[in-house]
Amino acid sequence: MSIFTKRLDEINEQDLQELVEQKFAEWETIEYKEKLSVGSESERKKFLSQVSSFANAAGGHLIYGMRATDGVPDELSGMEITNPDSEVLRLEDMVRTGIRPRIPGLLIRAVTVKADKVAIIIRIPKSWARPHQVIFNNEFRFYSRASNGKYTLDVDELRSLYSLAASAAERIKNFRADRLGQAVAGETTVSLPEGAKTILHTIPLNAFDPATKYDLNSIKQETGLLEPLGSYGWSAPSYNLDGIYTYSNRESIVHSYLQVFRNGIIEAVDFSLLRREIDGKKFIANVAYEDTLLKGLKRHLELQKKLGIEPPVVVMLSLTGVKGYIMYVGPERSFDAAHPIDRDALLIPEVLVDDLDMDVDSILHPILDALWNAAGWPYSPNFNDEGKWVRRR
Repeated sequence: MSIFTKRLDEINEQDLQELVEQKFAEWETIEYKEKLSVGSESERKKFLSQVSSFANAAGGHLIYGMRATDGVPDELSGMEITNPDSEVLRLEDMVRTGIRPRIPGLLIRAVTVKADKVAIIIRIPKSWARPHQVIFNNEFRFYSRASNGKYTLDVDELRSLYSLAASAAERIKNFRADRLGQAVAGETTVSLPEGAKTILHTIPLNAFDPATKYDLNSIKQETGLLEPLGSYGWSAPSYNLDGIYTYSNRESIVHSYLQVFRNGIIEAVDFSLLRREIDGKKFIANVAYEDTLLKGLKRHLELQKKLGIEPPVVVMLSLTGVKGYIMYVGPERSFDAAHPIDRDALLIPEVLVDDLDMDVDSILHPILDALWNAAGWPYSPNFNDEGKWVRRR
């Protein structure tokens, strides 16, 4: 079914009509409603309970404007809504303020049907921030779903969901630690020279679900997006046990590689970005360094979009072998006044991204500020007051 494979902004009337023609019945991950009514308090509570129940279970789709009998769609009837965009914004605000914690990656879209009517699709991801609680007007309840619809979670089920959420965060943390350990030991996808390295991870929150696997053949021809960080020209994509990778070399020395895992994780490891030294002092050339990371992350998010990955994703920057490095801010600043990084492995706090079209400046801004903090500066001077990367102010 197209509705399960397409990006939400690509779904059209024909895709919804396909559900009717195939008599695709309601089950745990899809539910049909002929009308959307959220005018009264009871209707809003019901709406929020339905949305949260999907997030606390396997995720799925709520489709409004679809008439169904006993759960089987009869007609894509559509709804008469004067301003669909305003209605979508209203629903988004309702979900944002009525469910806690926020559901990362939730998307709502209005689709024109029958020329002058609309259907509204709400795509709710399986959430790794669960359990989600309805908090609207003294309603403090948790809901989940089974094949016959939503139900209220009991205490044992709540304990289980809290445990799963903690497990997802722990797995991401452990993955990072394991890959950094391999980088330090020289056991990376492609052997890199000894020395300081930059490691950028982009990790979908559902990456560690055993069922998560993406078709990497779909991106093998995207050579422009498979470029490693700081590359000087790169190899053709090759397969390995983990997925697909490329690497960059110059003068027979590999400087950088990009690994795309079958579960959607992207790992970029680079040796060349930190290969800078003046008068025996090692430094980070901040403008070139930040520019390379911004361009690289933009490519990684685009790759994940092409793989069909649904957000949220976690972005993490790590540096190894950097004890004693300084942030170079130009000849006008003395090296002697610089504050050297005080540890060998620098693990910058992660940033959660709930939209793969999100501006990379806003994603990397807090990460780069933290890097400058580690080098004794209050923030990166290469961002303006609006958070846009503009090089040195």
